[in-house]
Amino acid sequence: PATVDAAVLREKNVRIIEDFTGLVGSDRDGEFFGKSGHAAVCGFSEYDLITTGNGAMVVTPDSKLYKRMFQLRYGAKREKGSLAYDYRLEDFQAAIGLDQLSRLGITLSRRKKIGMKYLESLRTTAHETFFREPDVDAYLKFPVVFNRAFDEVQRYFTSLQIGITRAVETPLHHLLELPRMEFPNTERLYQRGVSIPLYPGLTANNVERIGSSLRGLI
Repeated sequence: PATVDAAVLREKNVRIIEDFTGLVGSDRDGEFFGKSGHAAVCGFSEYDLITTGNGAMVVTPDSKLYKRMFQLRYGAKREKGSLAYDYRLEDFQAAIGLDQLSRLGITLSRRKKIGMKYLESLRTTAHETFFREPDVDAYLKFPVVFNRAFDEVQRYFTSLQIGITRAVETPLHHLLELPRMEFPNTERLYQRGVSIPLYPGLTANNVERIGSSLRGLI
């Protein structure tokens, strides 16, 4: 979660658009994420805490903004010739999302329990991770940076039959063909960062085996 002080930004009339996809259902000091901005977005892709296959939702306390967004939906009543987008979420997708929402508390509790186990395993290693507020994070992903190239780390985990992915997808500066030496932190995360399995369906044995694998890679 970001450490920016939303109250200070509001005093300066800076409008905040909050993305709480990876923190839906989580709070900091009793304040739930998604409530600090002028508008907040929560994605529902297959990799998110709640998934409907695709799509997202936007929430806002601003009635004018709400009405404007509603008008932009294809199928809503609008003036002839006005612009509209096919951003509808089908009923069956909404039903899938609502079912997961009803179990979100259990899902978050399980993710945090697994995340804490991994953090405990990492304490005895030189590997790095990025959880500044472990009690707050929802553990959508669990990135780890090793002092080895990704291909070498992937071979190690493959030998243990543990699936991993890169911590980040292709960086923007690669797509724009910018000099890689100008983005050392992003480059290091891309070349040496991995995301290890973390989802509620992992058994206690799975979690222990993955934790042991972190300690086994020196």
